Amino acid sequence: MKKIFCFFMIVFVLLSSPFCIKKGYIFAETTEIETELNENINEQINNLDTSELDKILQEIVNDNALIEGSSFSEKIKDIISGKLTIDASSFLSYVATLFVDDIVAFLPYVCLIIAISVLYSMVSTASSNKKKSLQDIIHFVCYGAIVIIVVVWASKLLTLVSSSLQSIKTQMDLLFPILLTILTALGGSVSASVYQPAMAMLSGTAISIFTSILMPIFTFMLVFIIISNLTTNIKFNKFADFFGSAFKWIMGIVLTLFSAFVSIQGLMAGSIDTISLRTAKYTIKSAVPIIGGFLSDGVSLIMVSSVLIKNAVGVGGLLILFCTMLMPVLKIIVFSFLMKLASAILEPIADSRVTGFVSAIAKSIQMLVALILGVVFMYFLIIALVMCSTNIF
Repeated sequence: MKKIFCFFMIVFVLLSSPFCIKKGYIFAETTEIETELNENINEQINNLDTSELDKILQEIVNDNALIEGSSFSEKIKDIISGKLTIDASSFLSYVATLFVDDIVAFLPYVCLIIAISVLYSMVSTASSNKKKSLQDIIHFVCYGAIVIIVVVWASKLLTLVSSSLQSIKTQMDLLFPILLTILTALGGSVSASVYQPAMAMLSGTAISIFTSILMPIFTFMLVFIIISNLTTNIKFNKFADFFGSAFKWIMGIVLTLFSAFVSIQGLMAGSIDTISLRTAKYTIKSAVPIIGGFLSDGVSLIMVSSVLIKNAVGVGGLLILFCTMLMPVLKIIVFSFLMKLASAILEPIADSRVTGFVSAIAKSIQMLVALILGVVFMYFLIIALVMCSTNIF
């Protein structure tokens, strides 16, 4: 019995030893691959020139509490490693702080508009039996004061939107060369040849249309809104509606054409690049004897690290974009909301021309939000397509 027991123990040890050796080998090999992958990622990130993006990121960090201060390359490493997280409570707290600050900034001027309107209504009622010319003078004075307050803040919002669009354009000019370089290195030359003119069209033509055509159209619309509510004899409401309609049509056409061009061409180019990359991997593996599989796996490891970096750069760009557009969009929304509130308060007590002016401003100022979000949408679309290209591993 002892001999039989020893025999079975020897057989068990001999059978289990290869498994243990194989398991240890696989574990060691996996650890080695992870180490090599991390080294490739760090080496490629360190070779990227992100100095200008570091400056933009630092400016955002100084004005924004959502992200901590560090270089853009460190943000890329944090995204790849999964260390970059945004706490939902911190985000909501930051948005609430911005919202309250904007309300505090706008509320005194809204109260001043309401006070001027109430004063005008009281004076107009007291002088109802006097000459109409006196009432017109009172209306011009009060209406002019309200117009000055609104125009000052509208001009500040226009300046803020213009600077935000220029900042987004600068980010695109800095980020897309990095993305296209990585995409070309991955073998996505066809996709890069599509995205390069699309990026040029977005940062050049589209931004120029938004800043040089749509913003002046918005300004003309405000002018006609002011004139239309100046007296009951002069009406330019149709002109204001015309410019508002032109604004919407031009923006819709630009967004549609850009989205159609980038989406169709990008998806087709991505398919071609995917087939080319798969063919190249198969050729290396089958054409080179003995070591073809090892070469193919080595190429795959390098390309996997490049894919991770490409997608991390895209996510980092979207993060900077979100932080750039959050403040102006929220400020415009608060201004529009308070103007609507003032219009609702003034409707039963103030002159209809003043109420109509405040209401029209509250409605038209929302177009500035559409202006920013339109550029952000095009930016997001092309980054998303670049991130989806050549992801075959």
